[in-house]
Amino acid sequence: LSLMFCTPAGQFLLYLTDIHVAIYSPVGIVAIETVFVFWVYGWRNILRNITEMTRISFSPPIILFWILLLSFSILLLLLCQLVTSWSVLPSIFPVAALICGGFLTSIPAIIFLAVSFKI
Repeated sequence: LSLMFCTPAGQFLLYLTDIHVAIYSPVGIVAIETVFVFWVYGWRNILRNITEMTRISFSPPIILFWILLLSFSILLLLLCQLVTSWSVLPSIFPVAALICGGFLTSIPAIIFLAVSFKI
């Protein structure tokens, strides 16, 4: 896979990969991690652990506020990154390169989801 970066178009491919990894990976990882932590471990267990560590108990409105804030901020970050990729990147790269770059950078997420769901 890394031999393609040694070709004459390698600099172009490296720049394309770098942009896709920098745009999608951090927020995607945070979103997947947040979903799995809240889904598998449970938000009640997280709140219990926070209470044990800090001796601070949260009221139900504060809990709801933080759950909504986390959800909307992750969705907003994903939306901003999609808008960036649809508006800025097509002026830099051809559409076929963007599709291939998106596919190549999503391979680790696909493997992670396949392993986690035992497909």
